[in-house]
Amino acid sequence: MKREYKVEGVEQKNPNNWGGMCSRAIAIAAKEQDFDKGIDTIATTEAPALVVDWERWEVIREILPMKYREGSPTGKVPLLDSHNRSSIEKVKGSAADFRTEGENLVCKTYISSTEPVIRQKISEGHIDSVSIGYMTDREFSVEIPKGASVIIDGTSYKNQFEDGYPMVVRTWWREHELSLVPIGADQAAKFKSELEENPLALKIKALEKEIEELKPKPPKENRLSYYEARLKVIENENKLKK
Repeated sequence: MKREYKVEGVEQKNPNNWGGMCSRAIAIAAKEQDFDKGIDTIATTEAPALVVDWERWEVIREILPMKYREGSPTGKVPLLDSHNRSSIEKVKGSAADFRTEGENLVCKTYISSTEPVIRQKISEGHIDSVSIGYMTDREFSVEIPKGASVIIDGTSYKNQFEDGYPMVVRTWWREHELSLVPIGADQAAKFKSELEENPLALKIKALEKEIEELKPKPPKENRLSYYEARLKVIENENKLKK
């Protein structure tokens, strides 16, 4: 249940409107005899983690305090193939029996008996990670600037990381789905690598930086999106090749 919360240390709680659907990955382990009873799984933790914010297509550092979690109304969520919700064929089972244990959110992961190949791959260690997808709310998110400290409902949080990623504390969140993923626990790092270390993505980033530096600053709706910038870089490269 969403409720009021008190913040000290920042003038604006969430100036950049971080919020929406996010995901973070974590490793799992299972033995063959676990499948009928469910696989004991740590779905997520309170530890600061680099996660993917799918609403903004960016990587952020995030904290999910367990005291602000709102459980799924049905008590379980679907188990998907890599966050793919396009059809019922992508549902591989379910995750249920969610509960908090200290700083961890744990659950039972159930693989459908119609998925013997997936069960075998988990038993052999080829699939060894899950990623939780969860909903957040812009009105219940607190951004902590680099080097700053805030107090939320009496608990102190400090952004003392040097990498420059935005740091956000969620004061409401709810699990939405759990996914089997091939990328593993470095999901956000892999996402960052694909976006920022790829030569084309670097050109896109430079182009977007030029756009941000335009004066006067254009309205948000006039700025190039990630995909528009990508298309512009590709068009420029094609012109150079001719």
